[in-house]
Amino acid sequence: MKHLSQKYRVQKYSDNEILLHFPLNGKCAQLIFRTFPASDLCVLNQVFEHHCYHPIVLRMLQTFSADDELKIIDAGSNVGYACVYFQSFFPKAEIVAIEPEDLMQCSYKKTFPSMIIN
Repeated sequence: MKHLSQKYRVQKYSDNEILLHFPLNGKCAQLIFRTFPASDLCVLNQVFEHHCYHPIVLRMLQTFSADDELKIIDAGSNVGYACVYFQSFFPKAEIVAIEPEDLMQCSYKKTFPSMIIN
């Protein structure tokens, strides 16, 4: 957590949730993540620190423009971080998130509306 607060603006959202403000693809994003023992921080690191989806984005940009109205399906969306990542590159895309786990769906509903991309 200390690493995040040195790099990004971090605010307490609830007793077990943190609101994180950080740059994303030249824009400003806000995400909510649950604290340990939830795996949200690990997933957040994979998506936004290690850019695990960036090779896919680069491949997509070889065929599609950032302005194309794509349909992207995130099957097993967890709390929605991949959706946020893809939306930052393809702002006109319609993104469908599929997540069967009720707890994750609840987290996703908090995360996605809190995302602000200017």
